[in-house]
Amino acid sequence: MADYHERRRLIRESLKIQPLSHGQVYTYTVGVRSQPEISPERYAELRWSLENHKSNLIPIVVRRTDSLGDEKEYEAIYGADWVKVAEEIGIEMLWAWVFDLSDEEVKTTQAEFAMLLDASLNTSLETSLDTSADNPASPLQAATAPEESAPMQPSSAPQPIGSASEGSVSEGLVSELMLETLTRSLSSMLDQKLNQTLDRKLDQTLSRLSSLAGAGNGGGGAIALLENKLDLLERRLNHLTDEISNLARSVESLKHRPATSRSTASSTNKVDFSELAARLKQFRQDPSSVPAAQLKADLEQATKDLLRAWANELGIRAPKRENKAPLIDRLLTF
Repeated sequence: MADYHERRRLIRESLKIQPLSHGQVYTYTVGVRSQPEISPERYAELRWSLENHKSNLIPIVVRRTDSLGDEKEYEAIYGADWVKVAEEIGIEMLWAWVFDLSDEEVKTTQAEFAMLLDASLNTSLETSLDTSADNPASPLQAATAPEESAPMQPSSAPQPIGSASEGSVSEGLVSELMLETLTRSLSSMLDQKLNQTLDRKLDQTLSRLSSLAGAGNGGGGAIALLENKLDLLERRLNHLTDEISNLARSVESLKHRPATSRSTASSTNKVDFSELAARLKQFRQDPSSVPAAQLKADLEQATKDLLRAWANELGIRAPKRENKAPLIDRLLTF
């Protein structure tokens, strides 16, 4: 046991950057230097995950700071998009790794995150192509035959936790997100990764052939090796094309599924906030004139900033750090 603790101590001492803690922090205490740009697709994915899990599945990275205002105790180093979406939809707490970092260490950390995230996209395809090109007799040869491989199937989307009425709306949202994700994956693999990697492997093989031919060592054998590798790469490409075609057909079948009540539900859920403000004032004057349950449901769709503005207008206390639920309760009570 003593050896174990000593080993742990030596490992901690060898690390240049050490976290202070790992746990949940209040969302309103996390600030950013500049607002992140989030595409509509990315925003929808983050919102879906946060609403269904009530927090972030991937911890953000923050450092302690006192330069972002009185309420902000931390600065987001990685995960600013999670923070922005969580603030807008009222998620109270986020999982975070907390560090003490200098400005130079922040730049290094962000650069390393970018490198690691980019590397994860390249690893799988490049590894398989390296294996197939450098070892023509490897078992990959059998795996590349289209007739021996099973068609790729899209993974099933996770089912959100909720009532039956919410299920149809969530199912539609998940279908849209799945279609968008599959489309981006196809485009990335075809346009950015596959052709570039194949070209690079061909260039490497041609360079090797030129060096062998220049040295006069077995030119005929080198040509045979090149033909073998080109044939293997061609079969691999044909196999990938077949898999992509199967995946595209699966995506097309999703597009033509019978429509759910998604459009009806979305149109029903739209709230006119000007009319909602008028109903709230009417309710405050005469509670019997407006159904309280429907009014509360509509208020839950408003942003916290809008609710605070209405509360201030009505002379109701509305602290900045307070969540939407207690604020709505105060708007509906006297």
